[in-house]
Amino acid sequence: MSYKNTFITVSEDSTATSGMEPTPRNNKPTIASIEYELMRENPYTYTQVDVQFQT
Repeated sequence: MSYKNTFITVSEDSTATSGMEPTPRNNKPTIASIEYELMRENPYTYTQVDVQFQT
């Protein structure tokens, strides 16, 4: 499944008030932190498949 031209929002019934940046574990990057950095440094550049392929 691949998302195109889709803006994903927080669910209306969520109690979350903020998000957290994923952090590396044991001084090694996690998949989540790698994907986050890739998207943060290149906004609106990659598709979901592109990001998954990089990790």
